[in-house]
Order: sequence, then C-alpha cells, then structure tokens
Amino acid sequence: MLTGVAVVCLVFGFLLAFFASISCVIVFGSIPNTSVRLPQNELNTIREDAELAGISMSELVRRRYFGRPIIANTDAVMGV
Repeated sequence: MLTGVAVVCLVFGFLLAFFASISCVIVFGSIPNTSVRLPQNELNTIREDAELAGISMSELVRRRYFGRPIIANTDAVMGV
C-alpha cells in the first residue's frame, strides 16, 4: 500500500510530466517535418535562391507557395 507521501509524489510527477509536455508544444510549436523529393538541380536552385534572399529554404518555399514577397538580401550579396 502506498503512503500519503508516495501518492503525492506520483501525482506531482504525473502533473509535472503532463504540463512539461504541454509547455514544449506551446514553446516549440508542433510543426511536423515534411519531406519532398526533388531532383538535385531543383534543390540547388531553391538553396541558392534562399541564400540570396537571406532566409531558410523552408521559409522560401512557404513564401512562394502562399504568394508572399521574397526580397533579395542585396546588401549581403553586394558586400555592403
């Protein structure tokens, strides 16, 4: 039989684990990874375009898909 202290520790541990999992979702989000198969030349083009714009490849693809503007980071490219 469990003592009162053991029960409190079990309940506290359960609540801590439960709220820790919720806070991870809130803090880090729950964005799933998605894989896309591309030929190497298309992957290279996306990579180069993202570098020119100064954003990640994921951000570049999201902006293109949802019709958001992509502005080249010309200062970095020109060395200004």
